[in-house]
Amino acid sequence: MEKKASVIFLIFLLILIFGGSVFFIYKYFNKSDKKIFQINSGKKEEFNQNKTVDQNIPNITNTSDIQPEITSPAVENKTVETNVVDNNNQPESGNSLKIADNLVDFGFKAYSSKRFVDTVVIHSSYYDVDSKNFWSIPGILSEYKRYGVAAHYIIDREGKIYRLVQENDIAYQAGVSQMPDGRKDVNGFSIGIELVNNHVSQFSDAEYAALNNLIKDIKSRYGIEYIVGHNQIAPDRRTDPWNFDWKRLTK
Repeated sequence: MEKKASVIFLIFLLILIFGGSVFFIYKYFNKSDKKIFQINSGKKEEFNQNKTVDQNIPNITNTSDIQPEITSPAVENKTVETNVVDNNNQPESGNSLKIADNLVDFGFKAYSSKRFVDTVVIHSSYYDVDSKNFWSIPGILSEYKRYGVAAHYIIDREGKIYRLVQENDIAYQAGVSQMPDGRKDVNGFSIGIELVNNHVSQFSDAEYAALNNLIKDIKSRYGIEYIVGHNQIAPDRRTDPWNFDWKRLTK
């Protein structure tokens, strides 16, 4: 009888040990799986957070650096309508220079106080979308609008002067540039003048005459010390005014 009881007790003890071992193994691996899942979930969440937060965006405050200034961009084959006003060649004060007001609503920043200006920047542009209308002022303005840029004045092939931006406002025309004296943010202290021409053509006599008259008029209001081409202040980016004869510029 005692022997039978001992055998039963031994079987019960083995069952208890075996069952405990199975339970311990199950709990251990189940806990490990949860731990692995938690670690992977943490990595996934961290990755998603990095995707939604861009930490490499620069703090840009210089508008001349962010404006995509151009002279003859490649654009889609269509013309964008621009809001312009034509005041029928109202005479300018000073030397009675005739200027057509075609004020645009893009490509400039309004400036409330009187602006210091000592520089004139000369550019050239043409409408490269339509080879039959290279000199189209509406076409050129459509490109300016598309890229959010403008000069203060543009002179067409016949020598007609259009005012696009008021002189006291900052026109986005010089872009990322630097004067020979080291000054940057050229937009802030310059007046930009566009002449209609392309890489292979020459400027017309009427354009040179109008440019000289316009610069003379600007000098009557500002102490202009520098007259530079766009290529002179941004040689790594710009080559205009193309084929410009500096000897024909009246000092």
